Amino acid sequence: MLGFLNVKLLSPTHTILLRNPEERDATALSGVLSRPSNIAHDPHCSPAGISPEQCLTMIQKMRESAIAPVPTRVNLVIVLLPRSNSTEEREVIGLSGFGDIDEVDGERYADVGVIVNEEYRGNGYAVESMRLSIEFAFRELKVDGVSCQTLEKNVAMVGLIEKRFGWKGVRREGKYGVEVKFVVKREGWEATKKRSS
Repeated sequence: MLGFLNVKLLSPTHTILLRNPEERDATALSGVLSRPSNIAHDPHCSPAGISPEQCLTMIQKMRESAIAPVPTRVNLVIVLLPRSNSTEEREVIGLSGFGDIDEVDGERYADVGVIVNEEYRGNGYAVESMRLSIEFAFRELKVDGVSCQTLEKNVAMVGLIEKRFGWKGVRREGKYGVEVKFVVKREGWEATKKRSS
């Protein structure tokens, strides 16, 4: 059973592809998760970064979860393509997908996130990666809702969700500072898509 191990989400508007991480991505993913600008607002990341060997172990765990019929996470690397609608890959430039898929009060929620290397920001890749991931969550993972939780000081992520998607977050004091949690159900996502088009 492959579950969600062969996920490939090709953007119709940007030169990116989201797919499951593979062992060959360990060095590139280590680079993504070791850049201070990428991990500055994630209290779970070590300031020292993560080695390719540690990434390899992490990728194996990501793939193990994706195999399950009801996965607890589906992480996706963001791959830059040379041109639109190409399947030829250039390089891994970030990470998206769902680091946690859980049941809350009898409903399944997927917690979405995105990291894009600094030199590729400002091209719409983060917004498009989030859009592709959220669409996948409702269509394929059959979740009841999608959440996004971040620290308030992560101004870029809060701005992406509030300005680009129009979601309202709930702020509360957390262990690492003020946290903002956004939640959208399927109907809310459909309304977001209508506003965006």
